[in-house]
Amino acid sequence: MPRPRALWLQLRNVPILRMLQLEEALFRTDRRSWFITNEWDSAQPAAEALVLGISGRPEQMLHVEAAQRSGIPVIKRFTGGGTVVVDSDTLFASFIVAEGALPDVKPYPEPMLAWSGAQPLVRTAPSPHRSRSPHRPRAPLSTSSYTPHRAPCLHRRAVR
Repeated sequence: MPRPRALWLQLRNVPILRMLQLEEALFRTDRRSWFITNEWDSAQPAAEALVLGISGRPEQMLHVEAAQRSGIPVIKRFTGGGTVVVDSDTLFASFIVAEGALPDVKPYPEPMLAWSGAQPLVRTAPSPHRSRSPHRPRAPLSTSSYTPHRAPCLHRRAVR
């Protein structure tokens, strides 16, 4: 399979809402391919969030009351995918692939995961190992009724 050229943006300690805003802005305004990573140097509450895909319904995906009590932000991203609990132990990796750069890879999770798993990734520096922070309780995933924060777009082409 082909290995397209991509710009690698290595972020550190960037809250997930800000990272999602940056990804959407790049996707909507820049036609190049990007590989974006983000990791945290230490455990911090700013790293925590519950992130739903664009069609994720909080009442189906979260224990809404527990999520509200926890104070952990609930964010809806502009792309699809499942609901994810993120914190400072999460290494984020996002691909924005230019049109035509991977003609043999369909833009769906399984083909993209198969392609990305076959690609070597050379890290420039090892990430320090961190233990899970006890500063907040986990917000369980599952059911109830709640409206998440929308990840506002930096470049506004309505995502509803």
